[in-house]
Amino acid sequence: MFYFTFSAFLVIAAFCLLGVLSSRRVRDASDYAVAGRRSGAGSVVGVIMGALAGGGSTVGTVQMAYQMGLSAWWFTLGSGIGCVLLALRFAGPMRKSGLSTLPELIERSYGWPTAALTLAGSVSGTLFAVAAQFIAGIALIRSAFPLTPGAAIGALSALVLFFIFLGGLKSFSVVGNAKIAALYLMASLGAARAASLGHGPAKLLASFPAAPWWDLFAQGQRDASAGLSVALGVLCTQIYIQGVFSASDERAAKTGCLLSAALIPPLGLSCIFIGMALRDMGVEVEPALALPYFLKAYFHPALGGALWAGLVITAIGGASGLCFGVATNLSRDICSRIPRIRENERAMLRTSRCAVLLTVAVSAWLTSALLGRLILRINYLSMGLRVAGMIVPLSMAIFKPGALSRGRAFASSAAGFGGMLAALMLFPGIEPLFVGLLASVMCVILL
Repeated sequence: MFYFTFSAFLVIAAFCLLGVLSSRRVRDASDYAVAGRRSGAGSVVGVIMGALAGGGSTVGTVQMAYQMGLSAWWFTLGSGIGCVLLALRFAGPMRKSGLSTLPELIERSYGWPTAALTLAGSVSGTLFAVAAQFIAGIALIRSAFPLTPGAAIGALSALVLFFIFLGGLKSFSVVGNAKIAALYLMASLGAARAASLGHGPAKLLASFPAAPWWDLFAQGQRDASAGLSVALGVLCTQIYIQGVFSASDERAAKTGCLLSAALIPPLGLSCIFIGMALRDMGVEVEPALALPYFLKAYFHPALGGALWAGLVITAIGGASGLCFGVATNLSRDICSRIPRIRENERAMLRTSRCAVLLTVAVSAWLTSALLGRLILRINYLSMGLRVAGMIVPLSMAIFKPGALSRGRAFASSAAGFGGMLAALMLFPGIEPLFVGLLASVMCVILL
């Protein structure tokens, strides 16, 4: 246990030091929120993957693969598809807008009421995603140390604050790139280790029947909704778009998105391989603990501790990015409407940091209410909440500016968000995202 703890401590300390060093370059609110709009393609990748490739892509994917097989790929596969769409169709117009948040773009086209409505969906959905990252982090921490859930939530909250409170998007981008390297190291070593134990691809193909284990649509409309929610959710989530807004030019924004699209899906496949290999071994373990169990049981303690720490950083990084996106919305889209804050850079920077504190506190409370839920299920719900009321008016604002009136835009957003919530509460047999999207589109067509 000494070697495990010592190596884990060293890795976490190294990431903390990296965050501190990168935070020294933050001079004003623009540096904090969009890195001064000077980011290259590599930094854009760090922001997008730093938030996307979190606990859901790793712990959550192994958890679902251990239970259901290949359909666990939808989170990382949908993420890749969403990044391609972002690069090819959305990144250019968004970067040229010169804005910092999605609600600012909506407000410019349709006014504040519609922007406020999309902001409500974006913030509520993102908070659920933060809770999913926290749940993954809790599973990791409790797999190694005898902490209560409350203590684990407290430790995660402190680390999230440490990573983003001082440095904002600049430090998050730097830590995000280091986290990507750690993730790929963990995934490749984990897959190689599973194969060396006699559970390679050929063995898994022979052991598991095609249905449901190798069927991407084993759960029917639920899987289709999962993929669609993630692909569109990438386009409607503040922190991912913040990476685009921070790019030095359109080329850097598009290149960063395409690199992210190429990197995320293979990571999910490696994690699926690990989860199914554990099932093939006959290991009985709580699904949420499958990945940390694998690292502790099948690696030398020193290496297992380092890989485990990399996973903890992954969950913290995902939560940090999402929290930072919500905090940016709160400070830029709400608090900046107060003149004495908007006109003072120092006041704006303080407001941004206070918004981070508030977001982390609310996320910690929500996590305690959702403990025990399937991590990817929470992620899919969170993406749907962001998408339902925003994607239609956002797409119209970008591709057909002026074609949608303010009244129709508000109706479309309200119908999308309200339709999803109504379906979620009243019609459990229907995927709520489909209802919300249909209602949003019909308002545009019929009104």
